[in-house]
Amino acid sequence: MCAIQNRHERGLIVTRFLNEIEQEIQSTVRRFAEKEIRPRRLEGYSGHEFSRAMYKRCGELGLLGARVPEQFGGAGLTTTGACVIIEELGRESAA
Repeated sequence: MCAIQNRHERGLIVTRFLNEIEQEIQSTVRRFAEKEIRPRRLEGYSGHEFSRAMYKRCGELGLLGARVPEQFGGAGLTTTGACVIIEELGRESAA
């Protein structure tokens, strides 16, 4: 389940409505974005491009193909799980 937060809370997806897997995805992607994307943005990275290395790193973390079923090589996540990934990456980069 997902709900829109009031303007005093950060992000769009309210953590208290996420299941355990979605919460784990949220914390993993948030750490990744803060550790690996934020520094590039603060160094003057425009945010309008996504480097090949960053794309590869997202693949290593299983962030690509989030809605693709596992039998076809994806993560097999729910729509909410995929939205969590998009939201957390979007915190640091529009790309």
